[in-house]
Amino acid sequence: PRRGLFFKPDGTKLYNAAGTPSAINQFNVPTAWDVSSLSADGNYSTSSLTDIIGVFFKPDGNEMFCLGGDSSYATSAWAVRQVHVTSAWSLLGPTSLTLISKLINEILPNPVGLSFRRDGRKMYLVDPTSSQIFQYNLSEPWNLSTCDYDYKSFVVSSADTSPGDVGFSPDGSQMYVLGRTNHRIHQ
Repeated sequence: PRRGLFFKPDGTKLYNAAGTPSAINQFNVPTAWDVSSLSADGNYSTSSLTDIIGVFFKPDGNEMFCLGGDSSYATSAWAVRQVHVTSAWSLLGPTSLTLISKLINEILPNPVGLSFRRDGRKMYLVDPTSSQIFQYNLSEPWNLSTCDYDYKSFVVSSADTSPGDVGFSPDGSQMYVLGRTNHRIHQ
């Protein structure tokens, strides 16, 4: 199964959604962007999310967003959780699970990818079943409690029938979709 990756903007840290056990692994990358030099540097784990498959950070490194199964609901549910990181970009120090969780099953039964617009006002989730990227609106940037489905989606089936993740260029003008069917990145 695919697990999310996220790089710190300067390329000196890598974060990996570990799935089971439910954790986000942190790695140091001494030579920026060179994964051959990476070394394990701790993790963040939580029992409230199971099978974490996506991770994304606010550009200042003080908020982390995790996509996974949410055990706080009576039935099996997928949710995005917001985690406050006390020391920017470090999962070694104190972190607190902000009691903000956005249940997403009502729109997406099986999401696999998570991304945000650079200003934190839009969140994007990938649905491999319908081959669509779904857009959510955050009325307050980077505050998941203000997140609602935007009733907008982008069909990517002409590029790949089972998308796995989505990313954007820094200026937001280009969207990149990771295809799980043909194992390509589409622009």
